[in-house]
This record gives sequence, structure tokens and C-alpha cells, in this order.
Amino acid sequence: MSRQLEELNLIDNFLFSMVIDHEVYGAAAAQTILETTLQREVKVGKILSEKVIAPERPGLHGIRMDAYIEEGAVDVSGGDVYDLEPDRKENEKKDLPRRARYYHSRTDGKLLKSMTKYRYLPKVWVIFITSYDPFGSDRMVYTVRRHCKELPELDYDDGDETLYLYVEGKPDDDTPRELVQLLHFMGETTWENACNPALKKLMEYVEELRRDPEVKEAYMHWDVYIQSERD
Repeated sequence: MSRQLEELNLIDNFLFSMVIDHEVYGAAAAQTILETTLQREVKVGKILSEKVIAPERPGLHGIRMDAYIEEGAVDVSGGDVYDLEPDRKENEKKDLPRRARYYHSRTDGKLLKSMTKYRYLPKVWVIFITSYDPFGSDRMVYTVRRHCKELPELDYDDGDETLYLYVEGKPDDDTPRELVQLLHFMGETTWENACNPALKKLMEYVEELRRDPEVKEAYMHWDVYIQSERD
């Protein structure tokens, strides 16, 4: 095992998934992260997953990966959908734009089954939170939307938006202070970095999970799974 559970940060996929998937405080954690990122109210509805790693033995929870979040009722009322992706795979950063494209299309494919008109497709946010600079400009926030090359001023709103949040990047003057604090906290999840009430609450969730025997056993299983994927 490369690191102990106590050494993991929220940017690590295992710990992030354990927090977001928790039946008691997962929705509250997701809401904190989304509201801090988007600087608006978000009402978390369903938290769904694309992939489940089966538990090592009966009675334990499986590990859910690639979770995405539906805001309230995703229908004509306009609830958004969010795909939160913590990422430490710097060696694959050139793939990020196409990964984002895949995640958007995968989510649209799920949502369209229950839709009758394209206009009712909800807005989909794919949000990467990275430990590395995805585009080499030392920015904390990169926002990507489609646009018309010939008419940059054209309001081309297809409902897709991708955010790349680099936890060690340089914030702009207008980057919200709470977002800077959140990203620093996710990159290094300690009480020292839990510098506001929302982050202190997240830290309480993390500490509870770090002490949970079932989570410790799941992490051992996770480590075996990751090693087998690499082989």
C-alpha cells in the first residue's frame, strides 16, 4: 500500500468517493463543494455512479466511482447535472479535453432517454479538480465552453460547461476566497487548512471516515484493485 488512509486528501479518488457516497453526509459534502465552486445555491438530488467496485466480502459497501450528481428534479424544471472528477494523473493530462468530451456525451446519453425534446436536456457541468496544472498557465480556474469561431460574441449555449480547478494554481483577483480555500483544503486535507465553517464540517466527515474500520478494509481492497489495474 503506497499511503496510509490517514495520509489521503480529498483530491484522492478513494477518499473523495467515500465522502460523496456516504449515506448520511454525502449530499451535504457535495453541496458544499458545488456551491463553493459555482458561488450559487445548489440543491443536491440524486448521487449516481457509473462504476462500482464490489466489496471484498459480504456485508461491506462497494466502492462507487465516477459519481455524478443530479440537482433536484432533472426535467423541464431545469435542474443541472454535475460530474465531479478529482484527478492526480498528470501523465494523462493531454487526454483531459477528450475525457471531458466523453463524460459530457455519456451523461447526455443517460438523460436523453427520458426526454422528449432536446431543449429539455439539462445543463451538464464536468468539473475536474486536479493536483497538477492541466494547461501549463499556472491558473487556478480554467472555464471551457463551446463557441462559434467566426462569431466569438455569439451566445452559443449548448448546455455543456467544463471547469478545470488546479489546487495549487494562481487565483485571479476575482476568484472567490472560499474557492481558493476549498481547493487548498482538497489538495492538503488537514485541520490547518479547514479555515472556515464549511471546511471544518468537511474535515469532521473526513476524520470520521478515517476512523471507520469498514472504510479501512475497503481501502485495502481498493489498493489491491488499483494494483491489478496497473498490471
